[in-house]
Amino acid sequence: MQLVFIDETSLNGTFCVSMVIINSTKYTKLKGEYLEILEKYEWDHRADKNEFKGKFIFSKNNPEASRDVTVETRIKICNELLEYVVGKKNKRMDVTFFSHECEGNEEDEIYFDVVPRLLEKKLKKMSKRNGKNCVAIFCDNFNRGEGDDLYQKMRREIATVIRKKSLSFLRKYFPAIQQVTR
Repeated sequence: MQLVFIDETSLNGTFCVSMVIINSTKYTKLKGEYLEILEKYEWDHRADKNEFKGKFIFSKNNPEASRDVTVETRIKICNELLEYVVGKKNKRMDVTFFSHECEGNEEDEIYFDVVPRLLEKKLKKMSKRNGKNCVAIFCDNFNRGEGDDLYQKMRREIATVIRKKSLSFLRKYFPAIQQVTR
């Protein structure tokens, strides 16, 4: 099974969408070793709910428990984590990043447009044997509800990508798409 994690952020007029795809067989080991790296540098990952996000990485006060970790150490953590998860020698996930300068309320439109395109580009066909062609998509945030036209358009486009790649959608985690993918 492929696990897809999609996150978005906005900063200083730039809107970014990132997508990480991990083979489920590598997830447990990846998470364990990721947390070991944080502990090696005495990063209190429980205080930030295991989220090593930019707002935590270089903030001295958030999370409070990791305020004593120096900037130099934080850079070392980032470098080691990146080498571990996406380095040529140890690649354990596929990471894609999209950014766009935007004005006003364009973020939702960009988000709902780019997510299906990223999935189209990065999802791979998998063997149907033993259910390996299953995909689960976890999205960080939706500002619009199921009745919204942009949201419905994105659902249809994601369903089309999943069908085209002969994937089976794990409906439990993203129920808003289940009606379209049947």
